Amino acid sequence: MVKVILIIFILGITACKQDQKENYLIIAIENLNSKAIYCDNEDSFSKRSGFQIICNEFFKFTHVYTTSLQSLPALASLFTGLYPYSHNVRTNSDSFLTPDFTTIAELAKKKGFKTQFLSGGAPFFRKSGLHQGFDSFDDYINSEKEYRPLKENIPTLLNNLADNDNHFLGVIHVSDLKYPHKVTTDELGEIRNLSLESQLEELDEKLFLLFSKLKNEKFWDHTRILILGLNGYPNLDFNLENPQLSLKSDNTQIGFFFKEMKKNAVNSKPQSINKTLSIKDIGQFLINSFSESTTSVNFKNFDNELFFSNSTPSNNEFIVVETAWAKFHEIGEIRTAIIDDNTLFIFDENRLIFNKLSDSNEQYPQPINSQLRDKIVGYENYLINKNFSPFKFTLNIKNFLDEINLLKKGDFSKDKKSEVYDYFTAFFLNEKKDLHGLLNLMNKYFPVKDDKCLSQFFKNKSDPDFISLCNNVLAKLVFYGDSLEKFPEKLNDKDLKLFLQNEISNFNITKMHHRNNLRQNLDYYKVQSFKIDTFKYPLLYFR
Repeated sequence: MVKVILIIFILGITACKQDQKENYLIIAIENLNSKAIYCDNEDSFSKRSGFQIICNEFFKFTHVYTTSLQSLPALASLFTGLYPYSHNVRTNSDSFLTPDFTTIAELAKKKGFKTQFLSGGAPFFRKSGLHQGFDSFDDYINSEKEYRPLKENIPTLLNNLADNDNHFLGVIHVSDLKYPHKVTTDELGEIRNLSLESQLEELDEKLFLLFSKLKNEKFWDHTRILILGLNGYPNLDFNLENPQLSLKSDNTQIGFFFKEMKKNAVNSKPQSINKTLSIKDIGQFLINSFSESTTSVNFKNFDNELFFSNSTPSNNEFIVVETAWAKFHEIGEIRTAIIDDNTLFIFDENRLIFNKLSDSNEQYPQPINSQLRDKIVGYENYLINKNFSPFKFTLNIKNFLDEINLLKKGDFSKDKKSEVYDYFTAFFLNEKKDLHGLLNLMNKYFPVKDDKCLSQFFKNKSDPDFISLCNNVLAKLVFYGDSLEKFPEKLNDKDLKLFLQNEISNFNITKMHHRNNLRQNLDYYKVQSFKIDTFKYPLLYFR
């Protein structure tokens, strides 16, 4: 009898401790736009649907926008409550969050939370600076895989929750939707079609698995869950712009769902919230939550009228969305847009303004009359004060987009403008090519004149003594190619021929790998400087 009482007492203490725990789980999903989870058509959900649980038990925010099309700046905004122009993370690869900025993980840690980040792949590695404040920042990705799917991160999350006696903040980065060409299987082991819809089915299934585990392990009722997109996905029926450049709403308006800790009443669904917000605002609400501000909007006083009011998050701020993709590739500047209630303003050289109510697909820019002109001047001044300038579709950008479109199609013939591949494949195979054309390509794809050795070659290519003054393999290659009859013995250089064979193999592998990246609209590598460590000279960095 004493043992029974003791067991009941211990269980009671454990239950009280469990009830007092306060957890936050953030699921940040790439390419999850506002229409990806459509709650008005629940009949289409499967019996084991995570999306249906979201529709039944989560608040749905209908008008939330990312801060950047690039996912690293977007998540930095969530972590800091700042726009990219303030936290200075602008691209996915060559910028990082400095320790000067306080993140939600750092604030949570000060409050006694155990903090964990689980990466789904590029660009979320420790070097991004987003590791600040996390007890565990798991960014290991198997070298044989391009990403780590959600299903592989779920067990790690659940194990950490089970082993933790403190409050818990967990962040899972989900990159599955970026890889529609990756094979997934359903619960019966049948292979799905290769498409975005198939990846959404996989996400739906794995979220159900995660939610079921959280409920079974008694974590559900005391865990606040935020599910949000980091960027959208263009409606290809209407939006034909490059997904890394398009600032239309289908590509910038993200899905955002929130579940409060307390279990919702039976047969009642949380309401939709139509307030226009930015992912930066969501970040600020999280900061307020961990700062325990009683007067500011946060997730701890979620039922507060502040959250459900129709007022804007800040009377002095417009919602700003940007893409630094062109700047990253060194072909242009940052493109920006303003969201102002039902107005979309794109700050291009030729200004674009859309009425989102009357033109939901943003197909028809409004003619600029005197009334709109005054409105546009206000938007322009606001962006100029943030150091933005009008975006120009330069010839470099247009040519770059043309080449990407050709690469996506896998078409490499010279007729289709994939010149470098053709020239160098033929050149390495000792076929004759026009040297003048080759030199023009070198000048086009690589700043040859900045290379001391190659610049001399341009001036002195008729001088045989030049080759003794320059050890650049590329210069030798071009020189030998120009002098096959004059210096036939040079072609017997076994080391050079072996080197060239290795280079063309690496080049072919790189071409295929980068073409897959482009097909999936990934932007983690500069196209002009894409390289493999084994490359010995810069000409092959052209993609």
